[in-house]
Amino acid sequence: MTQNKTGAAIFDRLGNTEVQRRNAVAARSVGSIVKSTLGPNGMDKMLIDNSGGVTITDDGATVIEQLAFEHPFADLVSNVGLSQRAETGDGATTAVIVATELMRQVTELLEQGLHPTRIVDGFRRANTVAQEELDELTYDVGSNDDQLLRQVVASRLVGLASGEAKATLADDIATVVEDITARTQTEHADHIAVEATTGRFIGDHEILPGATMEKAPLQKGMPTDFETASILLLNEPLEVDESEQVSDVGAESRVTYDEYVSYEDDMRQDLADDIIGAGVDAVFCQKSVDKGIADRLAAEEILVTEFTIKPDVQFLGRLLDVPVRADTEGLSREDLGQASIRRDDEANRFYVETADPAAKTIFVRGSTQSVRRKLENSVEDAVDVAVRLVTDGRVVPGAGATEAELAHRIRKEAPAVATREQVAMEAFADALEEIPRVLARNAGLDPIDSIAALRSAHANGQGDAGIDVVRRGTVDTLAEGIVDLTATKAEAIVSATEAANIVAHVDDVVPAGDLS
Repeated sequence: MTQNKTGAAIFDRLGNTEVQRRNAVAARSVGSIVKSTLGPNGMDKMLIDNSGGVTITDDGATVIEQLAFEHPFADLVSNVGLSQRAETGDGATTAVIVATELMRQVTELLEQGLHPTRIVDGFRRANTVAQEELDELTYDVGSNDDQLLRQVVASRLVGLASGEAKATLADDIATVVEDITARTQTEHADHIAVEATTGRFIGDHEILPGATMEKAPLQKGMPTDFETASILLLNEPLEVDESEQVSDVGAESRVTYDEYVSYEDDMRQDLADDIIGAGVDAVFCQKSVDKGIADRLAAEEILVTEFTIKPDVQFLGRLLDVPVRADTEGLSREDLGQASIRRDDEANRFYVETADPAAKTIFVRGSTQSVRRKLENSVEDAVDVAVRLVTDGRVVPGAGATEAELAHRIRKEAPAVATREQVAMEAFADALEEIPRVLARNAGLDPIDSIAALRSAHANGQGDAGIDVVRRGTVDTLAEGIVDLTATKAEAIVSATEAANIVAHVDDVVPAGDLS
């Protein structure tokens, strides 16, 4: 430690290369956490929060989201994964793995004597090649390619269901996606809900023409079954507005306590009359409901629920094609949705269904809580990918095939660069191959043998060859319906490249207090 002229302590600076190495090591710690979750054979992580709550998941994005990173460069990499999910809905684990492997290559290139600027330039050249080649590797899928759509969905269910159960579930998911994307203009995935419960066989699923929610009526004796119900949705409390209450009540007030109570009762009566007068049969309220209002509505045989969770209320709004209201003022029949309502008392569930639903629910079941959670996540993933496949239609081979082919083409392009960027481009290609390497390792395969077989296949023109995690060896990914969206792959590589370049370009870490 040294001191400046004012006597303030200044920590001795590490060498530039050492700073970059330490930053890369910190950033790579994120990748080491999520690598084992990649692919259909990915392992689970048990996450324990500060309150002792436990989450078991094999979703890399969920793992990253729930972890806290103190080092700024570890946080940088975690943001790569989170931004990847926000932008494309998929590929967070891939983006993080490629980013952290590029950072490992940065460390090795620095040790070989490459200047950070040469590394950054080489990575950017390689990324440009990768983006151009992605366009050549892309297949345009027709909206009527039913077989590929079902194969893609089935590939997301590997390890959870098999045989006829997997085929049936995949077919039902694909059918729902095709129906909803044909009916709605935007936000297709928001019109498909995935609900899960425990206690039954994984293949015992249902496609509901509407919504289901775990909820009880606010009061016993309220009706719970309607052949056709007029439904009101509220996202604010159904109670007397405090701002409208008489607040000046005291010993010297001219407003007596009895008058004050009477005023509140009148307000409750008015709110209940608004609902009754509009012909409402059922109210699903996101927040609390005043007991007096609930009593009045129960007397009129109107179903009321309170604290219905926000996603359920919003999904009902999409199903019924009605607004979610904040109050009952000016309430009319145009604000009410029409649907049948039935209740399963044993399961504590309501089912809200229509003859021609604008939204549907995929209701799946698992034998245990952990199976239920994994199945729910996998079905949600399958729905998201299927929606993007139908609406975008641009895909590239999956199972590591695209990364292997891009690595092959970058290595062919690198010798044409007669500067040190050539070495960085070759390192970039090595980093891309980490994806098939991790897939092989997670499937219990020998990663060296798998990469050797994959390189041989791609050198022989088999550009669609990927890691076969079921039968071992390589597989024609397109024939098996194992694909990734082009946009997802492109975004992952771009994000990973930029994150690695930031690590390479930062040559010092200076806490603000050190210079005071």
